[in-house]
Amino acid sequence: MSDLIGLILAGGEGSRAGGKDKGLLQWQDIPLAEHIAKALQPTCDTIAISCNRNLREYQAITPNCFTDVNPSLKGPLAGLYSAWHLFPETTFLVSACDTPLLTREYALRMCPGQTDCIARIAWDGERQQYLHCLLSPKAHPVLKQYLNDGGKNVRNWLNLLNPELVDFSDCPEIFTNINTLEQLKDL
Repeated sequence: MSDLIGLILAGGEGSRAGGKDKGLLQWQDIPLAEHIAKALQPTCDTIAISCNRNLREYQAITPNCFTDVNPSLKGPLAGLYSAWHLFPETTFLVSACDTPLLTREYALRMCPGQTDCIARIAWDGERQQYLHCLLSPKAHPVLKQYLNDGGKNVRNWLNLLNPELVDFSDCPEIFTNINTLEQLKDL
């Protein structure tokens, strides 16, 4: 795929992690977001990080870091909206910043080559992993309309796209996410 950007969503407030920036929490002496970047790099032309604080620290991972362009928007959809604002005709391979067990296999399965689908979502055998998806630029106008209509939920927006599911039921552990400092310690 041409113009494929690996997009790491790291713009949250970290409220369940004591207000700490989850993407910069260390696991195996590396920030969580850097683990994601390493998993995406072999497949993606560029890595970008949506972050709303600690921009300089994230730029140590990739120079392509940005904050939300519309401060009234919150959550992962704000990061996606901002990403398409900056890179309008781009396909994004998306990952949350707090899943350090993600492997290159994620990128390989999600990006099988040219496809006409607007969205693909990882399925771990039990549930869809809504923040692990491949989004074509055709999803951007749907996102703008959804946000204009007051939509806020990632799942509801993605379901409007009639996404393809990509089976990861043989390796669901790669989507283990870290929400608290206790979970990070246990990992």
